[in-house]
Amino acid sequence: MRLADKVVLVTGGGRGLGKGLVRELGRQGADIALTCHASVDGASEVVGELQQLGRRAVAIQADLTQVADARRAVAETLEAFGRLDVLVYNSGVDNPHPFLEISEADYDYVLDLNLKGAFFCAQEAARAMIAQGDGGAIVTISSIHGCLSLPKHAHYAASKAGMNQFVRTVANELGPYGITVNAVSPAMMHLEEYLANPDYDPDEWDPTVPLGRSGYPRDIAAAVTFLASSDASYITGTLIEVDGGLRTRSPHYGPNEATTYPNLRGGG
Repeated sequence: MRLADKVVLVTGGGRGLGKGLVRELGRQGADIALTCHASVDGASEVVGELQQLGRRAVAIQADLTQVADARRAVAETLEAFGRLDVLVYNSGVDNPHPFLEISEADYDYVLDLNLKGAFFCAQEAARAMIAQGDGGAIVTISSIHGCLSLPKHAHYAASKAGMNQFVRTVANELGPYGITVNAVSPAMMHLEEYLANPDYDPDEWDPTVPLGRSGYPRDIAAAVTFLASSDASYITGTLIEVDGGLRTRSPHYGPNEATTYPNLRGGG
């Protein structure tokens, strides 16, 4: 129960990786507010699971591309629980296109959720933590694309590289308040939204990973739990790669570099 008595806000908690994060953080003792956009049913499902564990849990419908909704998500967490100890910014989306075909709408769609949303959620969460006066933790979900390159992901890679530098910079500013800021970087993963896509075959990708398999939400959740806990109170401004060793290999890390990924990460 590494997170007993902590209140955690998890964005994009209604599907995929977000649901896995919420479940594990709840098992570790946290009371949880989770945001969802379209995945209302998934959010309700996981709230019910947490309540069965004896955790307090609420779902907040929000579009985190909108600054007002990012601020409201934090405000509703404070209203429900009276405090906020940890923010896990998991919301994100990929929309693969060749660079020369990426429109302004494509760019805005990806950057607004992946980077702008993270920026203003973290800002509002930090304000709440500073007002409480006893520190806190901010953890963002980045991606291997923030460090490597793959065709058709220029806007997504830019958003994740920006997130990585955002984490390092904000960690400096929030350190004096006892707030840690870190990122976790997954690579290929077994997620429900991937497996629903007929073009995605995890058996094709598994051999490219040094540890021989793609990741699961539990792998990412373990790193997030650590960073959210007091065990990581002296770690800040860090990117933890949870990728099975994939980044130790060539940047050409897929069986076919022309492969078009499914919509890799949903905003919840």
